[in-house]
Amino acid sequence: MREPVLREVRNAAGEVTSVVTRNSYGCQVLNSAVALFVDVDLPDQKPKSGGLFGSLFGRRTAEPEDPAKAAIAKATAWAHSHPGWNWRIYRTKAGLRLLATHGLFDPADPVCERVFAAVDADPLYRKLCQTQKCFRARLTPKPWRCKLPHAPARWPFENAAEEHAFGNWDAKYHTACVIKATCLLLDKGSGEVHEELREIVKLHDQTTRATSPGFELASSINWNSRPNRMTRSIVANHFSTETGPPDVAHYRWAIRRRYPWLGNRSRSPLLAVCRPTRMADGSTR
Repeated sequence: MREPVLREVRNAAGEVTSVVTRNSYGCQVLNSAVALFVDVDLPDQKPKSGGLFGSLFGRRTAEPEDPAKAAIAKATAWAHSHPGWNWRIYRTKAGLRLLATHGLFDPADPVCERVFAAVDADPLYRKLCQTQKCFRARLTPKPWRCKLPHAPARWPFENAAEEHAFGNWDAKYHTACVIKATCLLLDKGSGEVHEELREIVKLHDQTTRATSPGFELASSINWNSRPNRMTRSIVANHFSTETGPPDVAHYRWAIRRRYPWLGNRSRSPLLAVCRPTRMADGSTR
């Protein structure tokens, strides 16, 4: 594995069962040969359309269906059909993270593939488990979700300058991670945890802040993504980032009219940056 090892977890016999590494993004990742993690991606929530007449006459659209409910139901159904099975279920920015805590698993065991299929695990995650012969779970947020750029260099560093640049970036990254959670615990099932998994569960929950009260998921806008690069260029062409728009209300109205494909979405990144900013004197801009 071409990632630096930051920490090891050993069993009672002194064997290494899990390691924490740093991936190419600069995030800490838990790699385990015994703890079955499952990554489930969910589609974006989209409100049900009120139709043409609904939009014309101002009819409210129905509340969007939460795709997490269906995914949790699949995981629960698997547990019910396999007595003794226990899931810890976490909410991530992109979906769900499942952790089987009742026993130990080998990534090469055919039962793992059956589990992946039953709960619709992310295809890329399934492939990684097969290739790397371990289960992986990211412990810290992706940098852009903490409003940070990508790491300036990757390990192994080619020279001292790269290592120094990464060290400076890493210090800012850890500071930004302090107030962000990578995932949030939704359900711990029966609460059963295999003796050999207790330290792994503790490490995972503490580092991700999954069970820490008051933390929110890291989920800031990724301005480097393909759709948001266009949004960013539109914003740059309309006003200076130093002065802001002269009239926020009029600006938002103009954006909705000129770019309906962006402006009609209440959480559009374009409109997000156009929201009034409250200044120290109480005024907004």
